[in-house]
Amino acid sequence: EQENIRRAIEEKIPEDFGLTGKLWTLGRTRQYIQKQFHKAKMSGTVGLHEALGHELPASGEACPKTESYGYLKVKSEEYPAIARRAKAENADVYWADETGVSNCEIVERGFSPKGRPPVLPVETKRQRVNMISAISSQGKVRFMLYPDTMDQQRLIRFMERLVRTSERKVFLILDNLKVHHGKLAAAWLEKHKDKIEVFFLPPYAPEYNPDEYLNHALKISVHSGCLPYTAADISHKIQSFMRKLQHHPPLVSAFSSTRRFPIFSCGSNIKNKKGDISSIIQADSVLQ
Repeated sequence: EQENIRRAIEEKIPEDFGLTGKLWTLGRTRQYIQKQFHKAKMSGTVGLHEALGHELPASGEACPKTESYGYLKVKSEEYPAIARRAKAENADVYWADETGVSNCEIVERGFSPKGRPPVLPVETKRQRVNMISAISSQGKVRFMLYPDTMDQQRLIRFMERLVRTSERKVFLILDNLKVHHGKLAAAWLEKHKDKIEVFFLPPYAPEYNPDEYLNHALKISVHSGCLPYTAADISHKIQSFMRKLQHHPPLVSAFSSTRRFPIFSCGSNIKNKKGDISSIIQADSVLQ
């Protein structure tokens, strides 16, 4: 049995056995064993891969980042001030961010024999779909797909939709993309200041924007299972993931439930059971 598993993993891909995906993840190895050997339950898959001499390629490690005065100010002064104002003015706090999803990205890892990294074929014709989204600590999520690059008209269109679908005033937290500081956007915000107000993060501070965690989970989901080849494929998988998130407020709320956002998450009446971001990074298996 073990030899058959070894040969399947080293000589075939999951799709050859009717499974989705091209890399041997823990989940697909478990599905293969259950399907081929009719086992109702399967545990110890990591130990099996180690016994077979398989390994996961390194994913890389993030360099530790020293928190500058700007970051400390966000945590100790700016975020608490926004939270107090939001409570006093009965406003919803949203974080927003733009991201792009391509058919050439590789965000998934799979097991393979030591010294032989797995090969994942990608399309030579690059396709990309862009998205802007906004999430709140109360579990609300809004998104909009768009072609090409973000401009002020698209940003205004998104903020119009956000205001239109919100029953309360919106406090929107953005990064320092040049478009966010444009004159057209500023003029629109001044005209609608009774409905929406924008705050800016310090430069290069993605870890203080919980929408960045959503983007990461989104890309894992899009590149799991059947890989997208066309722009239509990418759009379909993005919309499927985001719309399912819209029906699962606790998952959305958990993106802002890390230690970096306690001032906001503590006021939420919707909490994730585990209370951390790790369960969300795995959300693609739940939301497929």
